Amino acid sequence: MMTETKNNERVFTNRRERNYGIDLLRIVSMIMVTILHFSGYGGFLGTPENGLSYYVLSLIMVICYGAVDIFAIISGFVMYNSTVKYTKIINLWFQVVFYSYIFLILDKQIFHRPINILNVLSASFPVTISDNLWYFAAYFIMFFFIPLYNKIISSFANGFLFNYIIICFAILFIPTNISILGLLDGYSFLWLSLCYLIGAFIKKNENFFNSISNRIYVVIIIVGMLITYCCYMPVWDNINIFINYSPKDILEKYNSLTVLLPSISFLMLFSRMNIKRGKRIIRFFSPTSFSVYIIQCLPFTWNNIITKLHTFFNAPTALEKIGIVLGVSVMFYLAASLVDSLRIQLFRLLHIDMFINLICKLFSKIINAIKWQIKKHIKD
Repeated sequence: MMTETKNNERVFTNRRERNYGIDLLRIVSMIMVTILHFSGYGGFLGTPENGLSYYVLSLIMVICYGAVDIFAIISGFVMYNSTVKYTKIINLWFQVVFYSYIFLILDKQIFHRPINILNVLSASFPVTISDNLWYFAAYFIMFFFIPLYNKIISSFANGFLFNYIIICFAILFIPTNISILGLLDGYSFLWLSLCYLIGAFIKKNENFFNSISNRIYVVIIIVGMLITYCCYMPVWDNINIFINYSPKDILEKYNSLTVLLPSISFLMLFSRMNIKRGKRIIRFFSPTSFSVYIIQCLPFTWNNIITKLHTFFNAPTALEKIGIVLGVSVMFYLAASLVDSLRIQLFRLLHIDMFINLICKLFSKIINAIKWQIKKHIKD
């Protein structure tokens, strides 16, 4: 997931013309992530016996499922052939820590939960906070491999890269119960890394991918989503097509081909948009995308709002459930974006970027000193 646009300018040494289509895709994708969370965990999805609400919410989830892949693919698309500055990842870390501390205080004030050393340490090292923040943990690890990934994409021929991506996808797609490195269902820095490589590969061959018509990309999106949606039909529940895995177990996950291909298609459709109006709105909301994810996935919000959404409403009808999920998701996105706009202003007022630069310089000196010692040891 990407962060503030101004930070993007710090990340890349080569200034590029801003692609507002990509910025818009970030906004749309984060709204999709929010809808996915509220529809999947808000308590309204239910089972096929719930009728209309189940099938409509399932369709909405399928439409939104590729948002996670989209963010990682965007990273590869915009960061390929660019010099990475580690101020970006430290800034993301500061954002998570900031909201973690805020929610610790709110938790104490509202629910009277004590603040202890363990809570403070968890908030200070967000990679270990919660499984809900798996994307940040995976992205954090992946970020340090980005220079290597860019080198791989730029150094090897397209034929080799295409075969390499296909092989990696085949390995990561195999259904497994192994949770090592988060391999299960694509919750992994390995899967995000593959998505990054795909995005970088697309950027390297942008002329070829732009030669494919919008109609084909739209067809890929529709077909991929329809195949995934079919997995929600009860007829497939007791049918295993691979060992003990049903079609839903195989296709309803981030590392599914029926999720990945529509995600790539969304990238191409948005990247070629010629946006002339609404740029100011896009510039306002795009920088807040990552923080909207943080706000909704931290334990305070997840446990007290998202998973308890159904408890705030008294026996809603099927149509009301659908309206509630969509309406609350959009309102939550807007509210979280407004909150983060204040956080951005606070960070500027406190000159957090200067502090982050100092940290990066310190780490750079430490790393250079270690390298010098290693070289000296080798020579001796």
